[in-house]
Amino acid sequence: MTDRDRDRDRDRTRDRERERRRDKDDRDRDRDRARSKRSRSRSPDRGRSRHLRSPSPSERSHRRRHHRTPSPDPPRKRHRRDSTEEEHKETKKAVSDFVDGIVKEQQQKQQKDNGDGGGEAEGNEDELEMMKMFGIPTGFDSTKGKPVPGADVSGVRAVTKRQPRQYMNRRGGFNRPLPAEKNR
Repeated sequence: MTDRDRDRDRDRTRDRERERRRDKDDRDRDRDRARSKRSRSRSPDRGRSRHLRSPSPSERSHRRRHHRTPSPDPPRKRHRRDSTEEEHKETKKAVSDFVDGIVKEQQQKQQKDNGDGGGEAEGNEDELEMMKMFGIPTGFDSTKGKPVPGADVSGVRAVTKRQPRQYMNRRGGFNRPLPAEKNR
């Protein structure tokens, strides 16, 4: 056997060893990922410390990164301008009717209290009409339990932050139920 043959055999053996190590590292990494996926469903904090050792140089160079292209946005609904203007007019009308009802109630109360207030009531009516035209509220009342037109539309999505629970090193030992999960 010549030197060249020995060198070739040594290189092949080295390559096979490298390949075995890579395969073993890949299997270990896959097993760790599977474990971390299972543990993530049990506790939200576990995923942070799943890699306790730093990857070897061979793992770093052979990592495969999968990049996902973002999915296209869903088609947006286009509203006709006419329908929104009509809805706006309807809402304005409902609000103005509501305010008129409040104003009439207040006027009736004042007339009962004052007896017959003829001249002063006309001046207040003009003032109230002007305030309504400018959108200034003329009366104060609660809307509790009353339907409010236009209030059924909302774009708010309240996201609550989860409070982590302590699994280890708890006071009083481990053989007791976990504290309740809290949202901030």
